Amino acid sequence: MIKKGELVIQVSAMPRDTNPRGDIFGGWLMGLMDIASANIAPKGKSATRAADNIEFIKAVQVGDLVSCYGYVLKIGNTSATVHIDVYVGDDIVAKGDFVNVALGDDGKPRVINQHKKHTPSSPQCLGGLQFEKRSLNFKGSQYEIY
Repeated sequence: MIKKGELVIQVSAMPRDTNPRGDIFGGWLMGLMDIASANIAPKGKSATRAADNIEFIKAVQVGDLVSCYGYVLKIGNTSATVHIDVYVGDDIVAKGDFVNVALGDDGKPRVINQHKKHTPSSPQCLGGLQFEKRSLNFKGSQYEIY
């Protein structure tokens, strides 16, 4: 299977992330998807406005290596819609769309600069938008995300 988009987050599912049945909790997966979408677009400070079409396709087990791939679906004046696919190996286990609103320093929506040019082959470029590498501490584990 060819995975569409860029790899944004890759992490092992841990026992602390399970539901009462022993499967990985869907809320944990959705949280990873939300973090992944925010690191794709828009660049800079943003907030999640909506999560749509979330689908949990297959259960994730403790020890599975979870990979979030994403790409920009749509760019508006102040927001970007990002699609995230979650894989374990070659199997898609979840997917969804996230609308992220760009915010200014005052916390109010800001216009996204859609005219800035980037090299499509750059590792910090996706869908014509630039994003940066960040370190994240999530539930006691350290991650590098783009």
